[in-house]
Amino acid sequence: MESALIALAGVLIGILCNEHFRRRNRIEFYSQKIFDKRLSVYENLFVMLQNGYEIVCEVMEDEDSTEDERKDAIRAVMAPLAELLDTNAFYLDEYVTVHALVAFVGASEVMNHSEELEREAARSGVRESYREVKELIISESGATEVFKHFKAISKSKPDTAITRRMKELKKNRV
Repeated sequence: MESALIALAGVLIGILCNEHFRRRNRIEFYSQKIFDKRLSVYENLFVMLQNGYEIVCEVMEDEDSTEDERKDAIRAVMAPLAELLDTNAFYLDEYVTVHALVAFVGASEVMNHSEELEREAARSGVRESYREVKELIISESGATEVFKHFKAISKSKPDTAITRRMKELKKNRV
């Protein structure tokens, strides 16, 4: 009787362990697929923002165009960006989505300021928003953790005057 109970307990434990590992493998399988798709979406978003930023910078410096022309140029950047964000909302973090949508807000109004100091402050605000959204994309995509992992494996520690200055600036900014 005792050996039958032990056998039954062994079978039950085996079934539970099998179910646990089966579910875990399924989660890992789907996680990899979602991670790959999500990374692809974040890469596309990053490239689209970079390309859009070039246009936005031109708009912020263009004194010859009218306000309507500047707004049309910004709309031309924002429309495909909004479409990408909407189409891939399943894979994107909501904070990244919102920040990406407002990253270039105010760019078309830079030239409306009469004082150069006000213009530069407006340009600086757009630049800062763009920098923040890029950092957010890199962080939320998982790339930051992967890069840290690669650095740990390679044990690389770049040490030049430029890298030291970058580290100093980064430390002081935070």
